[in-house]
Amino acid sequence: MCGSYLLDRAILASLQKYAKEELTGETRDIKPSDWAPVILYHDTFCVQKMQWGFLGKSGLLINARAETALEKVTFKESLQKRRCLIPTRQFYEWDHDHQKISFRYQNGYLMYLAGFYDRQGHYIIITTKANQSVAPYHDRMPLILEPKELKMWFDDRYVEDLLKKKPPLVKAHKAYEQLCLFGEEDK
Repeated sequence: MCGSYLLDRAILASLQKYAKEELTGETRDIKPSDWAPVILYHDTFCVQKMQWGFLGKSGLLINARAETALEKVTFKESLQKRRCLIPTRQFYEWDHDHQKISFRYQNGYLMYLAGFYDRQGHYIIITTKANQSVAPYHDRMPLILEPKELKMWFDDRYVEDLLKKKPPLVKAHKAYEQLCLFGEEDK
């Protein structure tokens, strides 16, 4: 699952040329129900602000499983007709001890998370089985698309294959690592 991700000023600046409205704001974590820019493709890339999460019978739905999203009535039409990309520098997961861990590319490059949106302008992030870089902390992670796959995400011919892809490796960073005053040999 993905419950939060980072939107920074550099991302907003790079997206501005594709947006009809002004994209301003501070670097901040995007959380469920927040408004944030997402990338769409209609003959050319464009950017639109949308709200994170679909209103479901049991509450806010923020993620959809790549393995079953095309089978779910709640998600099927949106995934087939209204796909988007969610730009971020890092996403967060919480480990089994409820510690927040950030995941990003080693080089700090921009990540593109696969998603889709409904007619009311609410988006969902697609998750998949965690790869070896995230699995020690959590069993799910966002479906990350690489730059060569971005246009493919908007082409119906490639969607099913992309939903099955293994995401690229990312680097984990714990917000608070336990520090030890003495080395193991001093105990």
